[in-house]
Amino acid sequence: MGLAQTLRDVLPNRSYQFAGQSEPVLYAAAVVLGKVTDAAPGAGFVHPNDAPKATEVAFDDPDALWRTVEATVEVRQGWGDVSTGPIKVGVVVSGSGITPAEAVHGVRALGQVFLVLEEQGAFLTYNKDLYSVGASGAWLGVIEDGELRLPAMEEPEEFLDDIRTVRDLREEASEPDEVVDARE
Repeated sequence: MGLAQTLRDVLPNRSYQFAGQSEPVLYAAAVVLGKVTDAAPGAGFVHPNDAPKATEVAFDDPDALWRTVEATVEVRQGWGDVSTGPIKVGVVVSGSGITPAEAVHGVRALGQVFLVLEEQGAFLTYNKDLYSVGASGAWLGVIEDGELRLPAMEEPEEFLDDIRTVRDLREEASEPDEVVDARE
């Protein structure tokens, strides 16, 4: 399954029937509108000797190549496999020059967000209760004056397409379910 081209492609009301699959599949478990109310250290990760799999280390380990910050998100509205109320989301933070404390503070300061989420425990296996943000964190969006922004994505306008506001997202996510034939 290739990476979705637009936000519309990942909404839980659109599934895909691929060749060799008995049931249609979704790109994301859920899409939510909410507010980050807290953040706490998660875990750090290294790739010793360029190993294909990351090894978990302490969150504040200076050798960590990336870290997860565990955000508490108060879900105001959600579509797909998620409930309203607080959920825990693992936010991947990477980059040199970002201290562990800055990583936690930065996630805590996000405020109003929209998130495209993968199933609980699908990526961040160290804590099966965490949702993870799809596309390795690129589908973490912020809401500014009702407008959707994707600060971690290189070409967010193409991904957002014509879903640019909270109103647009609500309207599109409320459309009837659709199964896209992707067997070609």
